[in-house]
Amino acid sequence: MNTTEILNKLGITQLNEMQEQTISAIANGSNDVVVLSPTGTGKTLAYLLPLVDRMLSNGIQDTSKLSLVVVVPTRELALQSLQVFKSMGTSLRAMALYGGRPTMDEHIKLRAVMPHVVFATPGRLNDHIAKDNISVADIQTLVIDEFDKCLEMGFQNEMNVLLESLVELKKKLAKN
Repeated sequence: MNTTEILNKLGITQLNEMQEQTISAIANGSNDVVVLSPTGTGKTLAYLLPLVDRMLSNGIQDTSKLSLVVVVPTRELALQSLQVFKSMGTSLRAMALYGGRPTMDEHIKLRAVMPHVVFATPGRLNDHIAKDNISVADIQTLVIDEFDKCLEMGFQNEMNVLLESLVELKKKLAKN
């Protein structure tokens, strides 16, 4: 499934300028991308389209490797982003990881689903990494979604720990 097929499935005939610029920056090899755009402009889709395209082109769907981590400040955003991802209808597997429920339940689901993509709050993600529920060895791309809110909510230490643990990163993207 390619970007055109995903857009057709979503009923999108025209991308906005921010989406086109974001897709171009990511697709053309920019290793660090920052996207600033108002809420509701389609930033999640803008970063997911080229990243999913790259993952599918590299055959990641045929593995059990976690390749993309999206850090979000809240459970609600994790679930919302997961829904956008699922609406794309790709063969990639994804999960949302967040506090407010037992870590062990997520660990069991992680082992069953073997996601290629996770949408996670910083503390919960660090917890899974520390417990070796998630291997950082294959994570190549990190997206920090609403990075300003992550900092406002006091996640600076958690984000520092996370960045130090993700030693194999090749691409970082922050969106506000």
